[in-house]
Amino acid sequence: MWTRRPLLATFFFLAVSVPSRPQKTSTPEETISRIIDLGMLDGHDNKVIGGTGDAAAVTITKVVSGRSLSPDQIDRVLMVLNMPLGALRTVQTPNQKPHYSFSAN
Repeated sequence: MWTRRPLLATFFFLAVSVPSRPQKTSTPEETISRIIDLGMLDGHDNKVIGGTGDAAAVTITKVVSGRSLSPDQIDRVLMVLNMPLGALRTVQTPNQKPHYSFSAN
């Protein structure tokens, strides 16, 4: 009897705390809007925005058009604009040769 109650309570706690919906993939526009409006930055956001390049600026223009932004939101816009530029430094061009080789000696 004494072990059933804690076990039952644990079961109900875990059943309620399990997320009810799976994660969905977000578009760059949804991601940029969330970052600017809420200030929430996730690790996956850099992957979503990082590959967009100049399209990030177009998306930001769509998101903020017709609104007046607070100083915090302006800082977030600049941060989002910097995300695709930071990703460009890590892109390798096809004609780059590797600096190492594997050889059987």
